[in-house]
Amino acid sequence: SAWLDFWSVAASTCKRERADLWVVCNGDLVDGNHHGTGQIFTVNEVTQERMATAVLDDVAQQAAHLFVVRGTGVHVGTSGCWDEKIAEDLGATPDPALIVDGKPAAWSWWHLPLEVRGVKFDIAHHTTRGRREWTRGNAADRMVSQAIMSYSRQSRKPPDVLVRSHVHN
Repeated sequence: SAWLDFWSVAASTCKRERADLWVVCNGDLVDGNHHGTGQIFTVNEVTQERMATAVLDDVAQQAAHLFVVRGTGVHVGTSGCWDEKIAEDLGATPDPALIVDGKPAAWSWWHLPLEVRGVKFDIAHHTTRGRREWTRGNAADRMVSQAIMSYSRQSRKPPDVLVRSHVHN
């Protein structure tokens, strides 16, 4: 399958280049029982979670760094509970801002600011969409403009790469 081929190439490339594998799962790791759809293989969210964990386990074992970003509530439950459960099961890097009694209180992230070899990433699952006629269809432009302004207001350098995974047109 393409999935297995991809991860095989990733592993061999990392070995050849003597590089660490950094993996970010950017939310909606299960589909949930959303909108009464009949287009999912099972509406049982526990089964979906177990299968997602099984599919991602080999990836997690290969990864030197694994991060899980929380997705959409309608897919992954209130506060991204299914993404959080999968992140914990896979031993993902926890959010250091949420430590209680020296232990992770959250294994997944709402927003992941990440720097890898001098490249600054800003990763989140959601972005906004234009609701007005003159702002529709330009989510990428709006996202970049918003990030530049937000980082500038905080006197911080904007990221080199913005990653978002969920927007409706």
